[in-house]
Amino acid sequence: MVKLQGCFFQLDFLSILQEILITKIHSFLHVITILQVMFHLATMHYDQNYWKGKEHILKRCLNQ
Repeated sequence: MVKLQGCFFQLDFLSILQEILITKIHSFLHVITILQVMFHLATMHYDQNYWKGKEHILKRCLNQ
């Protein structure tokens, strides 16, 4: 009986471990997705500033 309970405990532990791993991997992928989106937004923001800067320089050159 004790052996059986130990066996059940082991199975339970493995299923819990599996669930934890699945959720951890899922949240890890979620974090990667968030980072990719943030990186994309940052580069877009940088590009906008870059082009605004270029536009500003062009306007200054044209005004002279």
